[in-house]
Amino acid sequence: MKKAYLIFTIISILIVTTKGEPVKLKYIQPYFENNTLYVTLNCKDADIRDILDDFSKLLDLNIVLDPDVKGTVTCNLKKVPWKTALKVILHTNKLEAVWYGNVALVGDMKKVLDP
Repeated sequence: MKKAYLIFTIISILIVTTKGEPVKLKYIQPYFENNTLYVTLNCKDADIRDILDDFSKLLDLNIVLDPDVKGTVTCNLKKVPWKTALKVILHTNKLEAVWYGNVALVGDMKKVLDP
């Protein structure tokens, strides 16, 4: 995982990756504490694809979505470890992430767990 530097603005949080590319996040606010990344996520009826896209940008993750991935997210999570937040969001929509090295395949639980 590449290091990210946080720059706080009045309107939103801006992440600048080590490549110098700014990434604006719609939903997720990151917090670094004790070398662990925590996230705060507050959204209502947000598209799951948008949420996963923000996770991908924030954590520099490679996420591949099954074409059938769809759903919405309504949650109010405060300072939750990012892995826990991701898992809860996926399971709420009956989705699972299967990791192949540094690539996560996200899809229906039955579909991705039964290749």
